[in-house]
Amino acid sequence: GPDAALPGYDYLIQARSGLMSVTGPEDGAPGAGPVRAGVATSDLQTGLMGAIGLLAALHHRNLTGEGQYIDLALLDTQIAGLANQGFNHLMSGRVPVRTGSWHPSLAPYQPFETSDDAVIIAVGNDTQFADMCRVIGAPELAQDERFTTNPMRNKNRAALEQEINARTRHKPAEHWLEGFKDNNVPASPINNIKQAFADPQVQVRGMQIEVEHPVAGTMPGMATPLKFSGT
Repeated sequence: GPDAALPGYDYLIQARSGLMSVTGPEDGAPGAGPVRAGVATSDLQTGLMGAIGLLAALHHRNLTGEGQYIDLALLDTQIAGLANQGFNHLMSGRVPVRTGSWHPSLAPYQPFETSDDAVIIAVGNDTQFADMCRVIGAPELAQDERFTTNPMRNKNRAALEQEINARTRHKPAEHWLEGFKDNNVPASPINNIKQAFADPQVQVRGMQIEVEHPVAGTMPGMATPLKFSGT
């Protein structure tokens, strides 16, 4: 392309691809404006695509005996990585906007208050919504015509947020997370990185490892997420 000779940096790609335009607080909120993702997502996605491309080319070689050249670019990768946001624009012509910490097409799907730490509630269907309403002690909300379907919940998101916060803010996060887990309601704490490594699920999966370094001795590290049955 015309810019093939330009230097490629993750930050530039996040900006140019449109990723930053849908990341950050919504217009009118404190601190509104495009925000860089907290890790170099464009770089990382391109590395993963490179690995996938190599594996696909090796498979093709094994079948045909022919090698091939793989052309892979940071900007192309992040454009493809716009996923639902890119597809929504191509289908509708509308320009997606920043929505902060709430989901642009699902509700309730955002942080909610508790008496200590906020939690994420991520309801994906009407059954989960009814279960959530029961857990927070407001089963009548599932029958409220403003909230009976996801499109209606999206339309009345602000009112729904107030209804949920009015219940959840009176008890601690741990109380709600246990109740949601016991009733199959998708929810999560909002961990910092130290808390994430201390998460029992992360520990059981062996994601923190110790490796030997010839000079520095034992060093901590992060394991590959790939778990193979035979190798």
